[in-house]
Amino acid sequence: MYDTPKGTCVNINASWHCLNCGKILTATLNEQGKAKTVCPLCHSEQIYHKLSRTHRRVDSYAPKNNGLNY
Repeated sequence: MYDTPKGTCVNINASWHCLNCGKILTATLNEQGKAKTVCPLCHSEQIYHKLSRTHRRVDSYAPKNNGLNY
């Protein structure tokens, strides 16, 4: 994904606002350009996808124990 010599490690950080509470989240992208983190404030799961140089997608999932019964 990134133009680097073979065998080198590139750590690229991504930061975005939590879609649920607005707290700034930071994570390190993997080789596929994805990052997964849990918000420390509202405990929602956020998955960040870097699709191209200018296009990014963030998926937000509710916490496991949110009290909803459906």
